[in-house]
Amino acid sequence: MVRGDLVVAGPYGDRHETRVMLCGCGASGNQPYCDHSGPCAEPDDEDVPEAR
Repeated sequence: MVRGDLVVAGPYGDRHETRVMLCGCGASGNQPYCDHSGPCAEPDDEDVPEAR
């Protein structure tokens, strides 16, 4: 997750954003953005609330 006054270059030109989640593993179908399809988007065990 990146926050700030951002300009992100993509296949359809530059986009001005205030926050983005960029793909770090290369598996996203929506490059350069993360679409949660790759292994790096899997939640950490510590971040997942326990089921009761």
